Amino acid sequence: MRLPVRLQVLCRILYGLFALVSAFYCLLAWIPFTWQQVIQGHLLPALSTFAAQHHWLNLVALAVLALSLGKPRRSVVQLLVAEAVLAFLFVLRPVLPSLKNEVSSLLWAAVLIAPLAWLGLLDLLHFQRQLVWPTRQGPADPRAFYAAWRSALFTAVVAIVIPFAAAGAPGTPHPVISMLWATGAHFVVFAWVYIALAFAAGFASFFARPARFEFAVIQLLFFAVLFALFAAKIFPAISFQGGLATVCAAVVSASLCLYGAGLAVSIAGAPRPFRITTGLDMALLPGTTLAGSTRGTCIAGLVFLALGTTVASTAASSLDWNYLGQEIVAFGCWVSAFSLFYGLSGMGETRLRSSLLASMGALGVCAGYAAAYSGVGPAKILQDYAGRNISYRLASELLSPPVEDGTFYAFLNASSNIARSTLLAPVNIELAGKLTPAGGEKPNIFVVVVDSLRRDYLGVYNPKVGFTPQLDSFARESVAFRNAFTHYGGTGLAEPSIWVGGMMLHKQYVTPFGKMNSLAKLADAEGYRKFVSMDTILETVTPRSGEMNELDKGRLTMDYDLCGSLSELQGKVKPGQPVFAYTQPQNLHISVIARQGKSVPEGESYPGFYAPYASRLRRIDACFGQFISHLKQAGLYESSVIVLTADHGDSLGEDGRWGHAYTIFPEIVRVPLIIHAPEAMRKALVGAADRLVFTTDITPTFYQMLGHTPGSPGEMFGHSLLGPAPATQSFLIAASYAAVYGLLSRQGRRLYISDGVAARDYLYDLTAGPAGAALDPSVPDPSVLDPSNEERDSSHKRIRQLVDEINAFYSFRPQASQ
Repeated sequence: MRLPVRLQVLCRILYGLFALVSAFYCLLAWIPFTWQQVIQGHLLPALSTFAAQHHWLNLVALAVLALSLGKPRRSVVQLLVAEAVLAFLFVLRPVLPSLKNEVSSLLWAAVLIAPLAWLGLLDLLHFQRQLVWPTRQGPADPRAFYAAWRSALFTAVVAIVIPFAAAGAPGTPHPVISMLWATGAHFVVFAWVYIALAFAAGFASFFARPARFEFAVIQLLFFAVLFALFAAKIFPAISFQGGLATVCAAVVSASLCLYGAGLAVSIAGAPRPFRITTGLDMALLPGTTLAGSTRGTCIAGLVFLALGTTVASTAASSLDWNYLGQEIVAFGCWVSAFSLFYGLSGMGETRLRSSLLASMGALGVCAGYAAAYSGVGPAKILQDYAGRNISYRLASELLSPPVEDGTFYAFLNASSNIARSTLLAPVNIELAGKLTPAGGEKPNIFVVVVDSLRRDYLGVYNPKVGFTPQLDSFARESVAFRNAFTHYGGTGLAEPSIWVGGMMLHKQYVTPFGKMNSLAKLADAEGYRKFVSMDTILETVTPRSGEMNELDKGRLTMDYDLCGSLSELQGKVKPGQPVFAYTQPQNLHISVIARQGKSVPEGESYPGFYAPYASRLRRIDACFGQFISHLKQAGLYESSVIVLTADHGDSLGEDGRWGHAYTIFPEIVRVPLIIHAPEAMRKALVGAADRLVFTTDITPTFYQMLGHTPGSPGEMFGHSLLGPAPATQSFLIAASYAAVYGLLSRQGRRLYISDGVAARDYLYDLTAGPAGAALDPSVPDPSVLDPSNEERDSSHKRIRQLVDEINAFYSFRPQASQ
């Protein structure tokens, strides 16, 4: 039984997506940081569920594929038998849930993507004999021109509408200019698409069977586009770069192209031959067939595409990986729109070519004149508007690729995301020599690191905040450091750096990690009873030495809730042996908010703030206040050291940015730091309240509080807040998951960022922005500066020096520096 052609195409597409997601999951398990954060940390519950049920879903996918093939040939039967045997083995022993950060995960990725290439190749070999290819063809297909300009206009309009659908009507600097420029950029991109296709057709016209040759050239173009997408966009976003990443990008792209080409020829060649007009006809056949063959169905497809793109882009916006999800949605919209309009163009609408060329030229002139008149150029528009119009952002990246520095950015990438297979011995870090227990009464130590807590969402830092009364009251009784930063823009390295008391090698992780864990060493030496929420990171970096009591036992890391953790801790803390407690609740993590539905309790309103985030902060504020009240009633408050901070901040809509991914923008690296201590220590801390401090200073401060004078093994280590400020003038900041580094200078007033992934640099004046939570999107961000060549060169030199020092301290030599 052979399904109707549309169902056949749909089934083949669904099977292809299933195989692609399965292979991608295996790749995530092999990459060190995604294994730690995404797989082990269950960052994406839907992905975890997919892996858990993969063996059953695989049976369904195989049945769908078998149905779509109808009465298959012997060669395809062999493929189905091999797939059935593999599916049976998966049922007996599910593979995806048991994957580890090992080479076997990469091998499984290859096994799961291979059927796409296999089936595509079988289809090409079988059906190409049945196709009737024309022997004559014009140099260009006029339908491609029609599809190109209509697609440009359609995708530009959809991209302009999406921000309004997602957030009402967000303002933007120079809205008319921005939209004109964005529309012009779409026309330019699709003009290049038409030129490439016209070149393929013209080149093919010199051959005996031009349509067949054009089809082959277009497949090569598809391969080049997919390869660029994986190698330059998707893989770098998940910290997968280098020679192996290039090979994997080529393998995946080739597999997808073979699968798509095989599907096209199978539609055209069975059950009755389909007469091919052009090679582009054949290449787009799956898309045009799925859309339908009538004007009504094509128009319905366009409406569905516009709505689907809007919904998908909006859903991805608040849980995105530096715009990656939204850019993939935009790219899918481009390809789908072109296929639909190409199908429509076959229904007699190929006129107005010259008038459209004139219109496109006029539009470009108007956009250029308006931009020149206002003094706003493409780079400025990109910065102010592209974060909201992701399709334009993607177009801008294609039209204005960065000028790569062949040495500096290569060095950053070589020094980042060091493979787990790179074996390095841990360095024994001793902040204060060999530790022996200090005499005297020891304070209880409570460390609360609220994941993703922004400084400007606390009333003590921002007078516009009215929803953190308990935290503000605690801050008034403590020392609130007004110029605090994290060294890392992501939990993967930010959390361990607190325990180390300094920066680390960009690897997750050097093991055994215990020799480098300064905070654990101190707690053990002083005989503390430890109560720790052992998340997936601390399971690796914190030894279970001394008296270790686990908080939140049995909970997934992303389910850690401050109210539950403090309630559990409250029942265990009693006078007597000193207590060290550490918890890192996930209430404010962007993925948790997305999973919980971005709900806001009825009657609560937070104008000027991101309401789902603010409402959850209000809740944990009350729980924190209740815990402080308990300590006071138990007589433990005044004798305890209590630290409230964050591992990093979060983007909540600034220039369209959401989450923390691999960025280190100002809202990511600024953090709150509030320390309560016994009165004598508290008075000593006051002198550091305004100086530039880091979360890596917390552990050296504990050392000095307990009578151990900490030293500084190098510039990458923190300093006690009870001692003098360091003489260093500029400090290194880095993303946890990618080769993105920054330089914080002028006592925290200037931030220079070098993005080694995108090969772009940014400069921020941290004194120019408002004290509030977010900038008015209709006003240009005053903190954004254009770096001079001199500042760029000096910053690159200093960043390289500091990264080199870290590499040398941990005995690592990146290949780029050899």
